[in-house]
Amino acid sequence: MDSYIQQWGAEHGKNQSPEDGARSFTFRELAAATRNFREVNLIGEGGFGRVYKGRLETGEVSCCKQL
Repeated sequence: MDSYIQQWGAEHGKNQSPEDGARSFTFRELAAATRNFREVNLIGEGGFGRVYKGRLETGEVSCCKQL
């Protein structure tokens, strides 16, 4: 299972690319942010996977698409 989360405009973060402001996360970080991909955090679903609302350790709200 491959998942990703991107946060645009982040000023801090590991694996952050200065060109696009995207940040990479580990699966463990994504699971923690979405509370283990709980259905209550599911905000949408499409042909390419489910989208979950999550809260990062920094307190920022973000989204995570599970592919």
